[in-house]
Amino acid sequence: MGGKRSQVSHRTIRSPGFRAVRMAPVFLLVLVALTVQPALAATWGPYNASTLRCIYAADTAGTSSGGITGTLRLGAYSTSSVYARVLAAFPTTGMPGPALITGGTFTAVHSAYANYSSTVTITVSIFPITRSWTSSATWTTYDGTNTWTTPGGQKGSALNGTQTFVGNPSDYPVKTWTWTATGVDYRYGIEMQSQQEGSISYRKGVGNGGSEGGAPTLTLTYNPLAAPGSAAVGTVTTSSIQWKWNDISNEDGFRVYDASSGGTNKSGNLAANTVSWTESGLSPNTSYTRYPCGYSFNYEGPRTALPTTVTLSVPPSTSTVTCDKPTNTWSKGPFTFTAVGGFGAGKVQYYRYAWDKSPTHTWSGSESQWSSGTLECNATSNGSWYLHVKGYNSANVENGTLDLGPYYYEGTAPTVDNVTTTPENVGSTGNYLKGKMWVGAEVADEGGSGLASVQIKLDNGDYQTMPAKEGGDPGEYEKEYTIDASWANGTHSVTIRATDGAGNMTTSEPVEFEVNKNEVSGTIGLQGFTSALTYRDVVLVLNGTTAKVVNLGFVNGVSAYSIVDVPDLTSISAKTAWSLRKKMSVSAEDGQYVANFIGSNVVRGGDLNGDNVVNALDYSVLRGAWGSGSAGDINGDGYTDNADYLILKANWYGKGDAQ
Repeated sequence: MGGKRSQVSHRTIRSPGFRAVRMAPVFLLVLVALTVQPALAATWGPYNASTLRCIYAADTAGTSSGGITGTLRLGAYSTSSVYARVLAAFPTTGMPGPALITGGTFTAVHSAYANYSSTVTITVSIFPITRSWTSSATWTTYDGTNTWTTPGGQKGSALNGTQTFVGNPSDYPVKTWTWTATGVDYRYGIEMQSQQEGSISYRKGVGNGGSEGGAPTLTLTYNPLAAPGSAAVGTVTTSSIQWKWNDISNEDGFRVYDASSGGTNKSGNLAANTVSWTESGLSPNTSYTRYPCGYSFNYEGPRTALPTTVTLSVPPSTSTVTCDKPTNTWSKGPFTFTAVGGFGAGKVQYYRYAWDKSPTHTWSGSESQWSSGTLECNATSNGSWYLHVKGYNSANVENGTLDLGPYYYEGTAPTVDNVTTTPENVGSTGNYLKGKMWVGAEVADEGGSGLASVQIKLDNGDYQTMPAKEGGDPGEYEKEYTIDASWANGTHSVTIRATDGAGNMTTSEPVEFEVNKNEVSGTIGLQGFTSALTYRDVVLVLNGTTAKVVNLGFVNGVSAYSIVDVPDLTSISAKTAWSLRKKMSVSAEDGQYVANFIGSNVVRGGDLNGDNVVNALDYSVLRGAWGSGSAGDINGDGYTDNADYLILKANWYGKGDAQ
């Protein structure tokens, strides 16, 4: 195993027992537990062999000596070719790596083996095995199939010291090998070999942990690893932390755990001399503590707690901080900001923020904190506003700033002044008659957002767009209406509503006006009147009380008429200075009355003195105007003559209607 060598303080680690494999008959050796040399400072063991195996150069005696229940053979079965060696493997849990190991102790029991010389002595050496093997190993193979590089087991240099196996003892003496050797790898176990192979044709017994004596044991001395020194962390991001520590000696590498004991190896096996490791895939704004330790083979040194570190918070962006109002758009506020996903582990712990009219911000660290819910910001003056935020994790480490805006604010409502109504036709009492009507107003934005809309409402109707006055000055608006039969008589009102670009709204007080849309119209026919265009004043009396004088042009004795500004009617009468009065009853649901004085309702002539009766008094007027005067010109031809007399005669003693 790789690594570095140095002397450090020592400790002891233990491992479980060995399993034995019986060898073919050679010199009988009963295995005696090998004792450990006195610990220099730290020891691993003693541990019993977990696997034992006898391997033979030639198995002329059969295979019954394999396994762990019988005596293991060691030595020479004959001087020519049959040799027996013992392989012993040990559990490796917690075994230090070669860079740490400074020496060891091996013990084996010399067991009795009957029918062989009790005086022959063999000298036994031990070697570290240099590759893995199984309980199926043979002289030529390490697993029953694959061959050793060197027959008889691959091994390193002999470890210091030898032991003699003398005779055929019955007291199971323990043989002990103790050596000093730095950096030797013992993970594959120990091989025992007689130095008299090929010269002494005797074999000895080696105990296997059963009735024939204890199994071999192995104890290692080593320089224990120190705990790595803690160092400040390196680069920290939202998803990674660079952990750092101080180097130690003799390690094969380092491992970084998530607990002071047990836990999960987060780093895997790092190389020797590694003093930093970047852990990725972490959650933002989350606290982590890590514990590095050195390792050498299966041995781990003590862990060191590195400084608890919090990953950076998610940096603020337009996707993590949003506003209920869009930028570059006028609003009357307030401006409500949301931390998307909220606050806490995996996100951001809190923001510091500033709300002002500057597009940039110089951070002092004393800005207000926002750590829960939404943030409502109110502008205090018209114009552009900005929100500046800086994110922090739970360790108060900042990560990222964001400038949001501009948000255009206007808190001043528009003005609506000089609302006027102007009728095309106005009645005697100032009421608005049928015809056009214009509503005007002066509207102005006061805060800079501009006018979004100017609207007008008639009575309790819906608001409609009020256009700018054609040919008018800036800020002048005018809406044209037509008062017609659909209008109700009485009080009406108009209301102006102005909205600016920020949503501020001003609504004017209603401006009232009176409407009389009533109208009476029709045709008037004068009895016997000339066919030429001739004008006559006609007195129309409404409801018997209100007189309206209209000058009408008659053609063929008929003229159309129309009167507005009239009350609700039940009757209308018509009379000229040359005729009797004719009265008609009228009615209408919409105030639009029709009265036609023609046919049976024609206005009859003959009343020349105005008493609404045709008699001698009227004849007297006729005689006085005969031939020239207009006083008797009943038919309107410009002369008082026989034609007029005939009309008077036709209505003699006739009487007109009351008003």
